[in-house]
Parts: sequence; structure tokens; C-alpha cells
Amino acid sequence: MRGFCLEFSVTESSLGSITDAHGAELREFVADSSGGRARIDVPATVEIRDIIAGIGRSGPDVSMVARRVVTTDGDSTVANHARSALLETFTDRQREVVQTAYHGGFFEWPRRANGEEIADSLNISSPAFHKHVRAVERKLFAVLFEGATASEVN
Repeated sequence: MRGFCLEFSVTESSLGSITDAHGAELREFVADSSGGRARIDVPATVEIRDIIAGIGRSGPDVSMVARRVVTTDGDSTVANHARSALLETFTDRQREVVQTAYHGGFFEWPRRANGEEIADSLNISSPAFHKHVRAVERKLFAVLFEGATASEVN
């Protein structure tokens, strides 16, 4: 059996960008002929109704199917705060580039996609792609190897 892998570029607001803009994180999205179903992680400090309203304003008709409380221990909360602080040091474009590269298999061995392919999917040049990746790597390594804080790596 032969299959295909398709890559889409979304030009309008996407579910991921809407949830991200409201401080939540899209974990999973599955679509079929009857519609779609998403799992979204929402921090306790974020209003769920704001996320639902934000999604609704973008076009799709949504309704909440389930709500589960997930508890985290103190270490996870500290780790999530540190992760968020580090992500905030990236520009929007840097974050978009490295997320696309990560999910596209650029950091796997062997690579599923090379830099030129990822750059093409983002409509940027290969040197621009590599510049963004290197900037993010520099920030990550400064925190990891030099003990820099997120606020120090900008």
C-alpha cells in the first residue's frame, strides 16, 4: 500500500496559534469527516471561557466535551515556569522556525528533512532558517552550559 505525507501551510489563525495566544497549549488535534477533537493544556491562571471564545471568534463552532483537573508537583511547576521563561526569549519567528524544524524531523538522525526543505516550507531562505536555528541553539546552550538565566540570554 502506498501512502502520502502532506504538509500544509496555514495562513489564517490556527487552533494552535489561538490557544498559544491565550496562554494554553494545543496537545493533540484529530479531524475526521464529522469534525475535529482537540486536547488543550490550560494553566490554572488562564480562563477556559476565554480560550473557547477565542476559538469561536476565529470561525469554527466549538464546545467543551470534557474538563479534567491535572495536578502538578512543585518541581513540575518550577520546570514549566523555567521553560516558559526560556521560550519567551525567542522571537516569534525563531520559535516558529525551530518548532517546524523539530516536528519536521530536522533534529533527528538521520534527518527526515534538511534545512533547505524546512526553509522552503516556511517561505524563507536557507541562510535565514539556519540563522534562526543557531540563535535558538545559542540561547539554549547559554542556559544549559553557562548557567545563564532566561533573562540573561536575550
